Amino acid sequence: MEPIFTILLVMVGLAVFLGIINSANIVFLDIFKKYSSLPSKTQTNTIDFLEGIKRLEKLDFNIARTKGKLADCYVPSKKIIALSDDTFNNCSVASLSVVAHEVGHSLQHKYHPISFNLVRIIKAISSVLGSFVIPAILTSFIIMLLGFNETIAWGISYIAIGIAACDLLAKMLTIPMEYGASRIAINLLRKYQILDEEELNITQKITNAAAFTYI
Repeated sequence: MEPIFTILLVMVGLAVFLGIINSANIVFLDIFKKYSSLPSKTQTNTIDFLEGIKRLEKLDFNIARTKGKLADCYVPSKKIIALSDDTFNNCSVASLSVVAHEVGHSLQHKYHPISFNLVRIIKAISSVLGSFVIPAILTSFIIMLLGFNETIAWGISYIAIGIAACDLLAKMLTIPMEYGASRIAINLLRKYQILDEEELNITQKITNAAAFTYI
């Protein structure tokens, strides 16, 4: 197979992978939207839930508001749980599910700080590595297309593939932490009777859909 076609094949593979990830995001957003208009039976809103959990579980975090579509996150360096416009002061089952997941991260940080911070470092490395993959593949393709040194082009391609593999491995290592936060979320929502079993089945759907977006 000609080298340039090999590079093209790699680019197609990356495009397919990115398409799968984009589809996962769409599925998650669709499921969230479906249940975002379904109020919890207890009518508990996310702010009251966070204030209550903070007191009951003796957690140390502040609540902030952030922009972006479902940009909810736990910021360990500042001990902040940031809520997006979609979930802020909202009593829907979907919003409570997402916010409870972030509380799960806060609890992980409290009780397992070493492993939690290790995963944070892996995530940061993964983010940096991932940003180099596509530019490197495109560079090698252009070098071959213009008839320059194929050895250099192949070298860049191998480096890009290696980075992609390391990036994927790093992301896979973060999956247990994300699933763990979701399990904690469900246990908290059940323990404090924020959601009933029927509603918790919805929480499970939302967190399962979100799991595919973590990659």
